[in-house]
This record gives sequence, C-alpha cells and structure tokens, in this order.
Amino acid sequence: ASRPAGYGRILTIGLPAPWIGGDRSIATVDVYLPPGYDAGTGRYPVVYEAPQSIRTWETGFGFSGVLDSLITSGAIPPMIFVFSLSYGGPYADSECANSVDGREWFDRFMSSTVVRWVDQHLRTISSSAARATLGFSQGGYCAAELVANHSGIFGSAMSFSGYFVAGIHSGTTPDAWRPFDDDPAVEYRISPMTVVPRIPASRRTGLFFVMASDAAQGFYGPQLKQFAGVLDGAGVP
Repeated sequence: ASRPAGYGRILTIGLPAPWIGGDRSIATVDVYLPPGYDAGTGRYPVVYEAPQSIRTWETGFGFSGVLDSLITSGAIPPMIFVFSLSYGGPYADSECANSVDGREWFDRFMSSTVVRWVDQHLRTISSSAARATLGFSQGGYCAAELVANHSGIFGSAMSFSGYFVAGIHSGTTPDAWRPFDDDPAVEYRISPMTVVPRIPASRRTGLFFVMASDAAQGFYGPQLKQFAGVLDGAGVP
C-alpha cells in the first residue's frame, strides 16, 4: 500500500552450531532487514536461504542492493531474508541434512532453531504461507527439501539450478551421498522427488514451487523436468 524508501540493513548473528566434530562451534546466520523495517511496526514475510551466507550472493550480483531496488520500486513487497551458513561442519556438502551418523542436524536447525529465533526476535508473519525457502545448486536442493519435509512450516520454494533427489550421484554432486551414508532407504524417505506425492492433498495445493535451470544442461535440466512432472502429478502449483 505504501512503498518504503531508503536501504535495508544486514544483521549477523551466531547460533550454536548444529553439528559435532566440525571446526566451528557457532553457525553464522545473516539477516537482511528491508527498507522501512526499523521505522515501522509492521510484520513481514520471511525467505530462508541455505547453505550459503549472504556474502556469496553479494559477490555474485550485489543481492542486498537488488532487494533494496525491488522493494522501494514496489516490484516486490518488503520481506526479510535469512541466510544460514553450513560452513564449519563435518561435511563439506551438508545437503541441509540430519546426517545418518548423528554428527549434523542442519535440517532440524533450519526448520526449528532458525525459524524459532527469527519469529521470536523479528517482526514476522509466523505462518507457512509467509515463509519461503531459497537456494542455488546444493541450496536449490535444500530449498525443495525443506518445503517437502516441513510443509507445515514453509509454504514456497525457489530453487535455482537445484536437484531433487537426496544423495544423488553425479559428477556435479560427488559428495552428496555422504550425510546419508549412501543409504537408499534414508534417501527415499526425504527426497523431494518422492516426498511431495506423500504430502496430504489438502496441504499440497497450498504449496508453491519456483524453479529455474538451463534445460540443456546435462544434470540440472533433467532434474528440473522430472521434478516438475512430479509436482504436476501431485497437484502442486
């Protein structure tokens, strides 16, 4: 109804790390607070990103400046972005997983610890319809996995060059199997590709997925096409 002016700001916090045996005891979480946040009392939808920090997105294309422009122009509504970094844990590729060996629980960290902290400390709209996930590559998998396995917490996923099978073996994902110990039963139980059709139908229709990949790229293109078919078959927009 009224567009804010000015710039957002970045808040960086440290939360107890969701792992054992890594080389860091604190997990870094970056929060983008949109223009107008500090001057008002309104509540905001939240986009959750993993497993990169905001610095990766800033280096790639000046992400916070892009958000400032989109919000102050009215192209998108003001919203909070939360970036949870998995660096420092026992797995080079965390896959946002609760690892089979119990050394890492990044899925639980994202869906419980981070969401709870954000809702308690920031002015959020605390419903699944106002929570989205975001990521690219491994983060694209994380974005889909979090919505698929926690559809009562997150309502939308934005996956850029993502994949949708847990522990998938490819030249692009050589270590994706490690948190799952290459166990097919574990991977089947949590893969977005197989989980989405098992979500109750009444909840599936309220979800929303956005995906972008190069259809001609040998790994990400087929993954997108296959998962799009699963979503269509399950009645997920």
